[in-house]
Amino acid sequence: MADHLDIKKILVDKTNISSDSLFVDDIFDTGYTFAKILSRVDDPSKLTFVTLFARRGKILPKQLIYAKKTTSGSYVVFPWDRLEFQRSKK
Repeated sequence: MADHLDIKKILVDKTNISSDSLFVDDIFDTGYTFAKILSRVDDPSKLTFVTLFARRGKILPKQLIYAKKTTSGSYVVFPWDRLEFQRSKK
C-alpha cells in the first residue's frame, strides 16, 4: 500500500498505538508482527489488523480481517517484495 502511494516513511509512536488505528500488513504468517503491535496498543480488543493472506494452520486473532487463507504450505511472494529488496540494498 505504501509503495503504491509512494509513501517513503511511516511515522508511528512505537510505545503507544491508539486502538482506533488500522494496521495493514500483506500476510499474517508467524504472528510476530501482530504480537509486536498488539503489545503496544492501548486497548488491544479494539485494534483492527487487516491482511491480504492468512497462513493456514495458524491461530488467527479475532482482530484479524483477511481476504484469503492460504491452502498450502507454499510461501507467498508478492510483486512488491522485489521493490523492498532493492531498497534494502541502498
